[in-house]
Amino acid sequence: TLGYNNAFQGAFSVSTAVGVHSVKIATVISNDVFTIGIDANDVTGGNGTDDTVRFIGPGIVRFDHSSNYIGNWSLEGGTTQLGNAASLGATSARTITLATGATLAGRLAADTTFTANPITISGTGTATIQHDRSLGSGVVYTFGTLGIGSQTLDINSAGIVNNNTNYGIKLGATTLSGNAVFNVANNGSGTGTLTLASITSPAGTSLTKNGNG
Repeated sequence: TLGYNNAFQGAFSVSTAVGVHSVKIATVISNDVFTIGIDANDVTGGNGTDDTVRFIGPGIVRFDHSSNYIGNWSLEGGTTQLGNAASLGATSARTITLATGATLAGRLAADTTFTANPITISGTGTATIQHDRSLGSGVVYTFGTLGIGSQTLDINSAGIVNNNTNYGIKLGATTLSGNAVFNVANNGSGTGTLTLASITSPAGTSLTKNGNG
């Protein structure tokens, strides 16, 4: 466990040995900022599907650079901010589990296609994917596929996005396993747009869209 209750910059490596490995990064209060990596690939290691890096607590975990860790990610609280297309690694086969109550946020000033890690929503309640930075209108962030059950996914823009500018979030093929709700918010007079590459909705599932975006 790596824990900190103030601004911090650090690097870590996950074991590549055979077996299950877990690294837990914990923030304590909501204005904590835990910055991972000073240079590219300061987060390394992992042996694949057996490994998980977990973020817990109400604060911000910030990745400003790429990483070459090849395991899974579990975002269990607070906000995870991505400042590089490969912040969560360059291996798209690994899963991002986004818990309800947690936020995944891009923070780049240009259209960005992040490594296409499949995103799975877990828990009961509301998870958030957030557009966190824009210097011009219409900047779009593209993520991987989405799996969602009877949960709510908020799509919104954070405070540092220029007011009244358009923004977009694109997700890959989306599979429903319950009655999902998507809340899509505008940015003042700017339009917020959520694009789903496709939707698979088995019998007994539904999709509800709320919000003014």
